[in-house]
Formats: sequence, structure tokens, C-alpha cells
Amino acid sequence: MVSHAVQHTCSYCDKNAVCRRHYNGYVCICKDGYYGSGEWCKVINPCHSNVCHRDAHCVPNGESYSCRCKDGYEGDGYGCSVADPCRSNPCHQQASCRKGIDWDYTCVCKRGYRGDGRFCAVYDPCQDAPCHKDATCTSHGESYTCACKDGYTGNGQYCDVLDPCRSNPCDQHASCQRGIDWDYTCVCKRGYRGDGRFCTVYNPCQDAPCHKDATCTSHGESYTCACKDGYTGDGQYCDVMNPCDPHPCHKYATCTKGADYQYQCDCNDGYTGDGRFCVELDPCQSSPCHDYATCHATYGGEYTCTCNSGYAGDGSYCEEINPCHPNPCHHYATCKRAYGGRHTCTCNSGYTGDGGHCEELDPCLSSPCHHYATCERAYGGRYICTCNNGYAGDGKHCEVLDPCHTNPCHRYATCTRGYGSQYTCSCNKGYVGNGRRCKGICIHQRVGEFMSNFFA
Repeated sequence: MVSHAVQHTCSYCDKNAVCRRHYNGYVCICKDGYYGSGEWCKVINPCHSNVCHRDAHCVPNGESYSCRCKDGYEGDGYGCSVADPCRSNPCHQQASCRKGIDWDYTCVCKRGYRGDGRFCAVYDPCQDAPCHKDATCTSHGESYTCACKDGYTGNGQYCDVLDPCRSNPCDQHASCQRGIDWDYTCVCKRGYRGDGRFCTVYNPCQDAPCHKDATCTSHGESYTCACKDGYTGDGQYCDVMNPCDPHPCHKYATCTKGADYQYQCDCNDGYTGDGRFCVELDPCQSSPCHDYATCHATYGGEYTCTCNSGYAGDGSYCEEINPCHPNPCHHYATCKRAYGGRHTCTCNSGYTGDGGHCEELDPCLSSPCHHYATCERAYGGRYICTCNNGYAGDGKHCEVLDPCHTNPCHRYATCTRGYGSQYTCSCNKGYVGNGRRCKGICIHQRVGEFMSNFFA
């Protein structure tokens, strides 16, 4: 409850309050839609006591409000339920809409139709050629049947020409081989010879297929040839036996034929062993390369020598590479050799940079001279200090010159030092002039001056 204090005037009321007369003054009362003491009034939020559904938003409108269901929900706001995305019929007329999670949905074409659901067309199962090439496809809605064409037999998925060999037209020792359409041929089986309609047992050795120094052995329709004792070969060709053929030695050895089938095995150059077994010699074992080179063994006991990094030569002789020749550094830098053929570049005195590039330093930037001197750059980062006019010294230290030291005035004049190198010359008493030149005063002038001074 808000109390309303009695005031003597209405000036204390809030702009959203009304002032009403009281028995001993005035009271301020907030207007409809506001609450407070009258001296202050705030808008009443009609949604403060929200009566909308938990899946709805409360929308204030002055003193009233309205309830609106959130996105994906439907209802009057006081009651809300998940909206059905299929209600707007988003799919094709020959498709069915299937509601998913939340607002998702999928469109599926009905039976007999194909497509993505948003567009569906009548489906002919025969358009995918599901039958054999020698069969005819007949569609029945979404199903189909396959039937072999005339002159063929099978289930439609597979069709073959009707078999002319079914009546066994060949010899019992022959096989019937179907040709094109109704044709066929008869071929005698293995171990038999003939035209297929009549076949006899066949001996392949009767045609002398082997070498004259070999023996033929039949195996039905096949045969084998074997060289006779004292001969070697494949039976198709036989030669007097060579003890080195086939090669009895190691693959890196040479066989030398001797008398009476004797032979000797000797390892090839670059290999060592008894000839039956040979291993490659390591040509690098004797360190044939230079001390600063690496030996690499190659095939057949050969080797190559390669100078190590930082050295140059043919491997038999290697000398260290001078990385500073030719000079890789800036012309105002000094190159120094480092380990492994590397180098460093350092800018010379009076220059700055990384050695690859150097710039001359300005030695006068650090004000090395006296404050009464001028600094001038010289070659190689050096500098010269010169005392300013009116000063003397070595430039590192300067003192003010005494301009009267050189007696710049007349001998009958006195030099008086001024500021810096300035001075004034005044003729001595008894002389007149500008100080640079002075001459004596005449005697009568001196007497007059004496008398004036005496009576003064």
C-alpha cells in the first residue's frame, strides 16, 4: 500500500499524478496505470503477474497485455503447443509429410512415384533396365516382370539361347560346344583325337615332339621331355652337360669349367669369399679419402670421395673454404671466419648495421666537443672540434680569448676588453685619436689643460 502525504500545494505531485484537495491541504494520487506515493509514480507492468503459457511471450500494452506463442508453437498464448510443420502442406500432392523434431519435416513420395518429395513423378520400374538384354520388361505399378524373348530361355534376369547340345549329337569322348543361335561344334576330349563325332585315344609322343637326345613321356593328351643322362636342357633342346650350367657358384662369383665335369668358383673383383659365398668388400675401410672428406661405397668395390661441409676439393684432397673470400659483407664491414665454413660480418668502427649493410655513424650527434666549439664529421666516423670565434683551445676545451693580448691598439692607447672577442681602444692622457692612432697634444694645449685642471 502507498501512503499519500498531505501537502500544502500541488507542486509536489508527479506529472503522472492528480492533485486532490484534502481537509487541511492537498494529496497527490497516481493516475490509473501507475503506482507510487503521488510525489513519484511508476508505470504498472501488466506482465508482472504473467498469466501466459510457459511457451508464450507476454506483450504489455499500457495497462493491459496480450500473450503470443513463441516461434514453433501455436495457440492463443494462454495455451501453446508445438506447431505442426506439415499443416501448410509443404510437400508434393503425391507425397506425404512426416513431422520431425521441433519444426523439421521430411517429404516422401507415395508408392508408385519417385522424387525428393517436393516434386514426385510416376515411377516406371522398367526404365532402370532391370531385366536381361534378351528379355522384355513389363511394369505393374511399382513392380515388374521379366520374360526372355523368343529363341531364348531363362528367368528374364538371365537369358540364353536355347541349347542345341541338349540331344548329345557328339561322340561320347567329345564335348558339344554351342555356337551362335542353333549352331554347335564337337571337340574331342583331352587324350583323344578326331572330328568330335568320332574320337580315338591319342598318344602325343607319336609325333616326336622332344629333342633327339631326350625321352618323351605321355600323360594323356600332354607329355614331358627329359634330356638323357649326360645331357642337360629342357628336353626340347639338349646339350652335353656343362658343370657351370646351371651356375653352381654364388651370384657374385665366376664359374670356370674344368675336366670331367669339374669346376672352380672365384669371387668377382670387389668381393671376397670361397666362391660359393661372396660378400662385397668395403673399399672405404682403408680410408682412401682425405681427412676432411667422406667415403661412399658404390657397386663392385668402387667408392667415391666427397669433401665435407665447409671444404672444397675432389675428395682425394680437401681444403677449408674461406667464407670471407670473396667478401660477403658490406664494404664498410669486416668478415671473420667461423666454424664449419660459416662467417660473421661486423661493421667497422664509425659505422653501424648488421654487417650486411653498414651506415656511417655521425660522431657529432653525441656532442663530443666543448660547448664553445663546433664539431665537424671526418672520414671513417672521426670528427674535428674547432673552438668558435673569440675562443681558443683544442676544441675539447675552449676559453674566451683576451682580445687585448695581441696589443691591437696604438702604443699610446689603452685596450679595454669587452664581451667575447670585442675590445675598445682609448688614447692615453696627453694624446688624442681613435685609439688605433694617437698623437700628442701641443704644449700650449697642455698648459691650458693644466691651468683648467689647476683652477678647477
